[in-house]
Amino acid sequence: MKKTIATFILLGIVVIYFMYDNNDVANEENLKPEVSNTKSNQTQASINTSGQLTTSSSAQKPLISSLPVRIDLPTNEDESISYQTETLFRFANYDATSKDLIEELERLNLKPTQTTNSSSIGVSKIIRTEKVLKGTRYFHAQFKGDGSGNEIMQHMSFEFKPGNDAFNKGVEILKNKFKLTDQLKINQDDFKAWPLENGYIVWVKKLSKKDLEDNPFNAYTDDDIGTVRVAVEVDIHPPGDEDDHEH
Repeated sequence: MKKTIATFILLGIVVIYFMYDNNDVANEENLKPEVSNTKSNQTQASINTSGQLTTSSSAQKPLISSLPVRIDLPTNEDESISYQTETLFRFANYDATSKDLIEELERLNLKPTQTTNSSSIGVSKIIRTEKVLKGTRYFHAQFKGDGSGNEIMQHMSFEFKPGNDAFNKGVEILKNKFKLTDQLKINQDDFKAWPLENGYIVWVKKLSKKDLEDNPFNAYTDDDIGTVRVAVEVDIHPPGDEDDHEH
């Protein structure tokens, strides 16, 4: 019961962060998603902008503990993209922790780094990697916490290089891994997003020149136009929310 109450409080904190933290990746003309973990009969959650949480049972969610530890490293770009998408899938849930993610990235020999910032409304952790898997780059994860050890995954993404079929490749990999349907929340030529049952949203976007400008975390040149970003993050505008943003 205490854990459930703590989770509700954390969700309220995340909504406040999303509304006032303009430096978060989630504000770069992107949506926000959510996914979950563990047990066969878990509660699925969706968040609205007022911080309210609605739940229902029997949600099917990604299970960190049920997946095997990956030992063999990818040897080509397609395998790398698949590995990174698997990481998004494994950790896109309310039970995921920054500690577990760092351990996973260390197993992949990516040398993760963590930056922690505290404020009056909680703790923000940003996790990056010094190394990347072949053909990918700019892995980025954000966790929000209440300062008492409780936290949830807010955003996780990675990118891979431009190409004639790169965007379609990202779409297909997401659809296969997350078992996505054709019921999209955003359906544009260069940006597609799907809501997940537990309150996250998963998306893929072909980055334009404007998307690459003034990024607070990543460095780009004009050669990077068309880079594909794949992400999962907390959805602060679930279905039925009048304030759904357009992107």
